[in-house]
Amino acid sequence: MKRTLVDNGSSTNILFMDAYKGLGLDENALTRKSTPLVGFSGEVKQTIGEVTLPVYAGGINRQTKFLILDCATAYNAIMGRPGFMTWGQCHRHSIKP
Repeated sequence: MKRTLVDNGSSTNILFMDAYKGLGLDENALTRKSTPLVGFSGEVKQTIGEVTLPVYAGGINRQTKFLILDCATAYNAIMGRPGFMTWGQCHRHSIKP
């Protein structure tokens, strides 16, 4: 899928509804669940559901959960920290003063 934003600051994986429909997936396959998402500027958007899809990256195919959001955007999906952790690509660091 083109136009996927890789955002290690995002606490969830998001698939936008236009991309979901573009994949030919049936809306009835969604688990309907409204979850509030808070953007970096404080705005709140409600998801319309969630779905688990196979994602292939870096030679690995894994089942990945996405929240479905219906709003205008330049991207098809946002891959956040949960996606990185699925492939073992998220490293945790702490800085002690």
